[in-house]
Amino acid sequence: MQIDLAACNIKKWVDLGDSFASGIGAGQRGPNSGDTVCSRYTEAYGNVMNVVLDGQGPDTREFTWVACSGAKTDYVVGKEVPSIDPDVDIATLTIGGNDVGFFDILNACIFQFNHYTPCSDQITTTTNLINNDLPRKLDNLLSAIMSQVANSGFKLYMTGYAHFFNVETTQCNDVSFNFWEEKPENQANLTTELRGNLNNLVQILNGQISSAVDRANGRDPRKPCVFVDISPSFNTHRYCDIGIDEPDLNNDMRWFQENWLFEQHTPYSGNNISNQYQTWAAQQVQSDPSYRVSNQFVSELSIQSQIDIYGWGQWVFDALARAFHPTADGHNGIKDVILSAYTATPPSSNCDGCKALQPATALVPAPSMKRDVPAGAEAPEVTGTPKVKRLTLQGVAAPEITHMPKAFRA
Repeated sequence: MQIDLAACNIKKWVDLGDSFASGIGAGQRGPNSGDTVCSRYTEAYGNVMNVVLDGQGPDTREFTWVACSGAKTDYVVGKEVPSIDPDVDIATLTIGGNDVGFFDILNACIFQFNHYTPCSDQITTTTNLINNDLPRKLDNLLSAIMSQVANSGFKLYMTGYAHFFNVETTQCNDVSFNFWEEKPENQANLTTELRGNLNNLVQILNGQISSAVDRANGRDPRKPCVFVDISPSFNTHRYCDIGIDEPDLNNDMRWFQENWLFEQHTPYSGNNISNQYQTWAAQQVQSDPSYRVSNQFVSELSIQSQIDIYGWGQWVFDALARAFHPTADGHNGIKDVILSAYTATPPSSNCDGCKALQPATALVPAPSMKRDVPAGAEAPEVTGTPKVKRLTLQGVAAPEITHMPKAFRA
């Protein structure tokens, strides 16, 4: 994508937020310790956007990448905002999903690792969090960012989230992404009603994010905030699109990941999302050892639904942590929407000797990138069950699950 000369204004910029910004599963995990803890991947929209900008304008452009998988607004305020230089030109931000129980929704309504909370109850809880709790948290976060930045021409491009489903098709009505073969009585198939309800949550969430941007602009004479609606770009790239029989692991048109059958690997215990999923599944097996993992998750392994939840089988949860997050193509689409918003409302600083930008040809981190987790910081926890004790080893936070047998077989 080619954008206008104003892009050369960017001398410093920062990418903030949660797993939608860190790019979990898109490309390769970054090489730094902070990338590992926060699941930062090379084709995340911020990194791809930086590659487009790299080499254009100032040779000393500095990109700070602190987005972290599992982040909530308070984590961004406490751990990410302090890394913003006061003279930064622009920032990108995706946040809010974890504050309102994104992974609790996936548990209750999609995967059902345990079925302690009915889907309808979780939808009600999440709706209440979006409408009654999130606005205050977004206001606090945006105020913290505005206070951190002294640059009079600063711009913050804050994205919403993409709707997950096509709600007009019917072929998914009898389809389930349930983790267990022995399905709970309250199993939720991907009916048009459920897909509509989950898309509606995204719509309400995006509305609150957009309203928070408006309120922030009303408080700051710079009017620095821009809401970026990424969802329209995902049209024809969602789950249950026309002609797609889910689960379809070979659907290159879909911009959400569905790669829970990717190659078996040594489990990585540092991802907070996979650790939470593992905890929920272990709780279910503890309550009923007869549960068997659905064949759609293990059929390629020919192991007949036998997964050692605490041993080699943990890699399955690593894969599931990536589902319902954008693919590399999805992040590229998000990048294009942000750059379009940037072109329309660039930072108001001088631009001397600039040249037009050309598309990037390689996806590699810029040499000036800063992206480690701040000293002493852990990756944010994904909550939804009682808080578990955590161990930190060489900068990686991993949960310690107690009072359970060492291994379960599901």
